[in-house]
This record gives sequence, C-alpha cells and structure tokens, in this order.
Amino acid sequence: MYPGVWTTYILLLFFAWLLVLSVSGCSPGAAWTVVNLTHFAVSFLSILSLLDL
Repeated sequence: MYPGVWTTYILLLFFAWLLVLSVSGCSPGAAWTVVNLTHFAVSFLSILSLLDL
C-alpha cells in the first residue's frame, strides 16, 4: 500500500531538511528556516504562474 498525500508531503519536507542540514552544515533551526523559505517561494511562484501575473 502506498503512503497518503500528507505522509508523502511530510516525508518530502523532512528529507529536504536533512539534505539542507547535511549539505550546508548549519544548525537544525537554520536548515528548517531555509526549507520553509524555499517552500514559501515555490508555493508563491506556483500561485503567481497560475494567476498569470
């Protein structure tokens, strides 16, 4: 059985956090901030492209 949508979403965020943490070597909080800002940018740009702005 495949994981649900929310499980996949949480796993993607978790692995993105691990990737930023391991590549940059920063603190866990700073890595989480980078993941959140990247998530915001991707979401914001996706919405803008849907609205043709």
